[in-house]
Amino acid sequence: MRHFSRRKVLCTALAWIPMLILSALQVYNGNTLYTSLEEQKRTDGTNAVKSTNTDFGIIKSPHDNTRSLKVMLYITTHMSPQHIWYLKSCWFPALQNSLLLRSSDVVVYLNPSNDTLQEEAKKLLKGTFQNQTITIHNRINPGYQAGALAALEDAAKEGWFKGYDWVIRLNPDVIIRNDTYILDVMQNDLNATAILINCAHFNPQKPKVHTDFFAIKPGVLAPNTFINSTIGNAELSFTNDISADIMNKGNHRW
Repeated sequence: MRHFSRRKVLCTALAWIPMLILSALQVYNGNTLYTSLEEQKRTDGTNAVKSTNTDFGIIKSPHDNTRSLKVMLYITTHMSPQHIWYLKSCWFPALQNSLLLRSSDVVVYLNPSNDTLQEEAKKLLKGTFQNQTITIHNRINPGYQAGALAALEDAAKEGWFKGYDWVIRLNPDVIIRNDTYILDVMQNDLNATAILINCAHFNPQKPKVHTDFFAIKPGVLAPNTFINSTIGNAELSFTNDISADIMNKGNHRW
């Protein structure tokens, strides 16, 4: 007989809400990126999560299988109540469940509304990713779309992506529940330089790339990519920025 904690049930149910569009788009393009976590069982009075990964080794480079890929999780947050809830309730089992997540360095673009929340946020982030290398960059929040644009511009200007084979951009309320497809592309697809979700799936000839999740190889981008964008919408700006070096070459994967 299976037993569920209230937190697990809520996490499983509510985590789907902000990802319905992402999941639907990915299924539309033939790849299920977000699937459910293994059910949490109560054993010896504690909650344990069964991992879908049996390989706890390195993420191997497709060009040299003796070298591990260096991956960054780039998380941007203003620490809304929803983001705080997901960090407290969903990220611990997600990290247990995913070789990709727990093997990556974590860089956080943090722009909360006040100093008190900022200090609380730092403690929560360091506790959530306590077994990983984590770097937190504090910034003033310029607003919804402007903040999303600034997160990429600041990273480009200050060279945060240098040295990484892949950068995965996530919001705290976007959970990778099954990393199989992403790992397969990273480790086996020699030509892939991005894993994307198309917001405009109904018009594949004019894609609009989602910015709540994407994975890119920063090394293929021109040095000035993401800097001084004149497009005010984050998705349209990102789509435009990566078109020449990634999308026009057909090196992206949906």
